[in-house]
Amino acid sequence: MSFTPAFLIEGEGDRTAFVLHGILANKKNWRLYIRKLAATLTGWRFVLVDARGHGESHGAPGPHTLQACVDDLDALAFEGDVVVGHSFGGKVAMAWAQRHERPAFVLDSYPGVLPGVDDSNQVAATLGAIEAVSMPSASRKAVVEALMEQGLALGVAQWLTTSLRNTDGGLQWAFDLGVVRALIEDYWVTDLWPVLEQPGVLHIRGGRSDRFHDAAVRDRLDALGGVVIPDAGHWLHVDAPDVLRSLLVERWPPR
Repeated sequence: MSFTPAFLIEGEGDRTAFVLHGILANKKNWRLYIRKLAATLTGWRFVLVDARGHGESHGAPGPHTLQACVDDLDALAFEGDVVVGHSFGGKVAMAWAQRHERPAFVLDSYPGVLPGVDDSNQVAATLGAIEAVSMPSASRKAVVEALMEQGLALGVAQWLTTSLRNTDGGLQWAFDLGVVRALIEDYWVTDLWPVLEQPGVLHIRGGRSDRFHDAAVRDRLDALGGVVIPDAGHWLHVDAPDVLRSLLVERWPPR
């Protein structure tokens, strides 16, 4: 069964940069940010891709893994020259860079195995909250209120509503939770530390990110040439958009 993910394009040019969102997000979450980046990096087309089971990318055959997401990129009618990936998308970016030996910008993504993941983990707790909300819903406000009743913060609940779609019966999630769970489980058990040793692969993390509690992990990232944006949390492009943009432009692969 063939499958090609949904995408949209910002910028014009003959070289291609893939842009990969995080888990539970979609290609539109990065559109405005990438539009500004594309205005600076002329000569590049930025292909923003919906990961399988997200946005408009549905119907992909299993298994649902990081390598399957790389296969999806390879199915596009574009040969990527570089990839930019955030969070879950950052680990897909690492897997893509490993396969093709090409540059990658890995944004606040955990490169190794995450031991001891359980329902207290933030992502696992978010998935549990989503599953507890009765759908379809009559309004975004009702979805936000239901998610907050499950313990999610207002900002997280509001962000999740960017992944709602209209149906005849009301609002439904635009992501497939079964696929999402499979993808995040593979993310947790996949070790891609060696990819950060490849030329042209740069890890950028937020100094206030909640994804790197272990000092040994932070030290290892620093030793591998990783960059820290001190005043940013996990959402680098939201917390420090100009700093991140300057970093990307400064380190961008030469034409």
